[in-house]
Amino acid sequence: MENIENTKLLKLDIFPRLPFGLFVQNEKISDDIVIYTDDYHPYVESCKPYLRPMSSMTDIERNELYELTHKDLQEEWIFSHNAYVVIDWMNSKMFDYRGLIPKGLALPAKKEMYMKEAKINFKYGGAQYWDVVVSDKKTKEIIYRTRENLGIEKKLTTEEKINCMRMSIGALINSKGYYF
Repeated sequence: MENIENTKLLKLDIFPRLPFGLFVQNEKISDDIVIYTDDYHPYVESCKPYLRPMSSMTDIERNELYELTHKDLQEEWIFSHNAYVVIDWMNSKMFDYRGLIPKGLALPAKKEMYMKEAKINFKYGGAQYWDVVVSDKKTKEIIYRTRENLGIEKKLTTEEKINCMRMSIGALINSKGYYF
C-alpha cells in the first residue's frame, strides 16, 4: 500500500472528527473560528482545522491511551479492532496524529479549546433567540450562560437555524474568552 503524504488536507483528516465538534478556520465562511459537526461542514476543502499537537497529551490521556492499547492482553489482540478504537480516541481528543500542523494544513488548538462544551437551545417566541450554556466537559460545572436574541421576526427553517447558530456560536463563545 502506498504511503499517503499530505500535501493538501484530505477528507479523512476532517470527517472522522465531525461527531466530536471540530473547530476550523475557513475564510469562505467567517473570519472567526467556526465549529464543524456532522450536520454542518461547508467548504471542507478550504478549511484549516484546529488540532492538538501530540506533545499536548496530558498524563491522564497517556494513561487512557495505554489502557486502550493494552486492554485484554490475555485475549487475542485483534489489530483492526484495536487500531480503530485508538484512532477514534485520537479523533475525539483532536490530536494531530497525521502531522498536519508542521505541514501548514492545520492550526495548533488553543490550550483549552476542546475542554469546554456549549449546549445550544434554539427557540421561537415571536422572534428567534437561543440559550447558550458553556460547561466544563469533565465536571459539568456551568461556566457561562446567556440568551442571545437574533431579532428576526419571521420563523426560520431548521436548516436556517442550524446555519445561523453554527456560523456565529464560535465567535460568541470566543468573545467571552471561553472555548468548547
